[in-house]
Amino acid sequence: MYICKSGLRYNGRLYEEGEEVVFETIDPRQIQELLDDGVIVAAGPEPDAPADGPAAPDVVAGIDHARRVELVAACAALDPDAGDIWTAGGPPKTSALEEIAGGDVSAALRDEAWELYSAAQPAAGDGEEE
Repeated sequence: MYICKSGLRYNGRLYEEGEEVVFETIDPRQIQELLDDGVIVAAGPEPDAPADGPAAPDVVAGIDHARRVELVAACAALDPDAGDIWTAGGPPKTSALEEIAGGDVSAALRDEAWELYSAAQPAAGDGEEE
């Protein structure tokens, strides 16, 4: 999930500043460009800093925020009908995410990205499970 920081037209809709944007299908590089340009900011994975405490770190549990965003976007880019990229438990295989996002992807990082991606999906009427 992302928050629009300036006007954004996506999927036939204009998002205003402060509106939540959930990308249905988008290339991870396009999301990164929107983040880099300040058009959107990621919502959810970064913990909020206490009012009197330091700002939220860019690195949480050794994983930088940009990498988490990249892997969540990679989850969105996966073909739900490609049976060979999914584990028996539901999440994608780490190799499938590595192919899209590059670099090494641990099972724990894959699980975190999959949980964030899944939480951003509409709950009602989806019903597809692998």
